[in-house]
Amino acid sequence: MSLLFSTEKKVIDNELILGATKGALNADDTKPGPIYFQGDYTAVKYKNIELRPRINPNYKKQGTDTLEFLKFDINGNGTLEPTEIPLFDQDIFDQADSDIDWQLSEKEYKSYLAYEKRIQSDRSLIPENTQTFSDVPYILDGHNRHTLDIYLPDTTKFKKPYPLVVWIHGGGWQKGTKDLFGKQTFLLKHGFAMASINYRLTRESEFPEQVYDCKAAIRYLRKYADQYGLDANHFGLWGSSAGGHLASLIGTTNDSKELKGNLGVIDASSEVQAVCDWFGPSDLNLMNTSSTDKSKGEKQNTKPIVKFLGGSFIEKQEAARKASAINYISKDDPPFLIMHGEKDPLVPIEQSALFYKALQKQNIDSEYIVVKDGIHSFFMGVNDHKKVTEFFKNKLMD
Repeated sequence: MSLLFSTEKKVIDNELILGATKGALNADDTKPGPIYFQGDYTAVKYKNIELRPRINPNYKKQGTDTLEFLKFDINGNGTLEPTEIPLFDQDIFDQADSDIDWQLSEKEYKSYLAYEKRIQSDRSLIPENTQTFSDVPYILDGHNRHTLDIYLPDTTKFKKPYPLVVWIHGGGWQKGTKDLFGKQTFLLKHGFAMASINYRLTRESEFPEQVYDCKAAIRYLRKYADQYGLDANHFGLWGSSAGGHLASLIGTTNDSKELKGNLGVIDASSEVQAVCDWFGPSDLNLMNTSSTDKSKGEKQNTKPIVKFLGGSFIEKQEAARKASAINYISKDDPPFLIMHGEKDPLVPIEQSALFYKALQKQNIDSEYIVVKDGIHSFFMGVNDHKKVTEFFKNKLMD
């Protein structure tokens, strides 16, 4: 498709439209059906339309082809390009495309399908009677990473306005999606609204763009709080791993001009009133130092940080300093709950211990919990859920 216009604004120019658009008769583009061109409300002209099969007409299932990989490999090059993947999802593609060559090998396609199932499993945990607003753009640029989902609790049990907890996903700043969301939703059962946000990954942007994105999402939510029944004065932030890092950095910089950015809504505050940091790095320069000590993260990999900073630790010491929450702590910071697994093999637990000590030095209302036998994720622990619930109840519910 060459051009797609919306309210006289150019949205897509000389690019492929991947998968069915929102007006499609059937979202499953692997099934036969009519050809449907949108543009029925305005005068739209089409040219250079190329129709290609979605399924290889010469495909014959083989016993070894359990994923039917060859069925969708239309050009027969041994990989799947985005246009060849049924029900294409950009976020899942980014997760599976481990070598970032913009196509999936058979092994990567297997990861694609597994991650898709993981998302479906997580989302099955969302409580009944949850009202959901999906893929809300918080920056109007058409970028799929500039979208968020909003979840409102059961309106028959809880009254508006709802305190809000914003979830920031992890993934080493290079993977992850807002759609992997379900285990966090126990907060909905206690009357909180929740938002799960996407932000640009390091395959296309470096620090501080991820911070700018997250703050733009918070500003959007505060600007339109009344529209969704949110309490604009009671916003909490919660993230794990890279998401925990971003949550802490946002919490300690709040409306800092240095890391504010000018994306999206600019006439609202990105300030939050409480932060829960799950095993996020707090001092990126020390992450490089501790990586040589096997007792402080035997599987620690600093490559994601190098990608995040846009260069080596030697080249990017100042960027690492600016990207570290521990360097921004001040007396007006919001309350913090820090939780870290004592056996975390990826992010050294010292990152949380040092951060907590620095918060305490400034008399910031903060609590640090070491999760016994915890590794790099401990989402299903009832006690851990209870701690998070109590924290946000105490700080966001009057």
